[in-house]
Amino acid sequence: MATEKEEISMSKKILKNALPIVTKPEKEHLIVAAIDFGTTFTGYAFSTKKILDDKINCSLFRSEGFQSEKAPTCVLLNSDETFSAFGYDAEEKYEELCLNNESDGYHYFERFKMNLYKAKAEIRDDDIKLALEPEAASLYCNMQKLCKIVKFDGKVELDSFPVGHRYIVADLGGGTADLAVHEILDDQNLREIARSDGDAYGDAFEACSVSYNDTVREANAKYTGKAEIKRDMFKFSADIMKCFFDKAVDGIVKFIKELRSNDELSMIHTILMVGGFSESKYVQERIKNDIRGVRLVIPIDPSLAVLKGAVLYGKNPQAITERMARYSYGFSVARSFKEETDPEELKITINGMQYCKKVFKKLITKGEVLKKGEVFGNIMGHTVETNTVLSFMLSSLLPAVAKVYKSTKEDPKYTTTEEECEELGKLIIHPPPSGWPPVSVLIQGLIVGDSEMHSFACNVKTKQIYAAKFDCL
Repeated sequence: MATEKEEISMSKKILKNALPIVTKPEKEHLIVAAIDFGTTFTGYAFSTKKILDDKINCSLFRSEGFQSEKAPTCVLLNSDETFSAFGYDAEEKYEELCLNNESDGYHYFERFKMNLYKAKAEIRDDDIKLALEPEAASLYCNMQKLCKIVKFDGKVELDSFPVGHRYIVADLGGGTADLAVHEILDDQNLREIARSDGDAYGDAFEACSVSYNDTVREANAKYTGKAEIKRDMFKFSADIMKCFFDKAVDGIVKFIKELRSNDELSMIHTILMVGGFSESKYVQERIKNDIRGVRLVIPIDPSLAVLKGAVLYGKNPQAITERMARYSYGFSVARSFKEETDPEELKITINGMQYCKKVFKKLITKGEVLKKGEVFGNIMGHTVETNTVLSFMLSSLLPAVAKVYKSTKEDPKYTTTEEECEELGKLIIHPPPSGWPPVSVLIQGLIVGDSEMHSFACNVKTKQIYAAKFDCL
């Protein structure tokens, strides 16, 4: 049996000429557009692709008496589930329908950000990329030189971070908070050093539906003497308002402290704050007071930094040179059954031999540094079943299936839910025209893309390659 180094070497050798088949060249586009689907607000922006410093045009939504670059993340569908309105238009139209008792049959949705990932399947894969919000914000703030930097002579200027500078990016949106640590490389490129797991807010912000009378009654009982109602509006003291956000701010502070608890990251003192919630003076004050010695850097338009940065990423995805693997990735395989350790329910028998199915063949470990174009592969054997004539005929003619999995664990043993695994997709490997021989040698592996991973399988004898792509953010 080949060693791990021999397997990887053989995988790369076979892929040397076949790599363009697996990672097809990108199509040329004239325009790059970005959509920032937020939990509470959504906006879009676009620019020409070839001119890097060309103007970025943002969406503009209008409502009664004001306009803004973002609109509420809500949509109204007609009774036949066709589109009716989005954003402020959806809010106003649905309110009017309710007031006139005409809302029956309509469908009103809000705060549906986390369900949008599935909708990606409706857009041609060649025309869409997913961007990490902290990365997009970093690109915008550095390439546009919109961050206030104190020079050695004491002057404050708008400039980019210097090469080698490390900083924490805190993307504080209206419903989720993401934190990451970046380092500036040559040509203002970025590499990711660390990323927080989970949402810093936790369950601090929860949607609720209560009647106006119930709200008034609860406020009177809970905030007697600290709140009053004027013209159908609540008036709270500053202390009470702070209490509403303390749980969220506590989560942000905790996550930043956890990131800096690492010896390598403890000397990072710059925090780049983006997202609508980062504009809050209270949030800024709490971070500075609770985490001594940090310097906050806030761009001119923090709520648009992610949106505009996503456009820049679309123009130049190579600006992100390294990322940390958010999950462990691998294939589901079968190997010889180990009586002492393997679960009995995973035991199968092929040609009189006992095997353990659903074994996680790990190729990438969670937290590992990934660079675009890196190849991870291993050699696998495909065996034709010879228990009966029927099984031999079927297994020699049916395609083999290679399933790709990810896991939140660093070293999962099996591709099961107990090992926190999730299937990402599968490769269908067709047999040669004459059918599978008794034993075939296959190479299966992963190739790192921009914000996606390419999976492949290759029949060593026929050199036939099968490939698929999935997002790995």
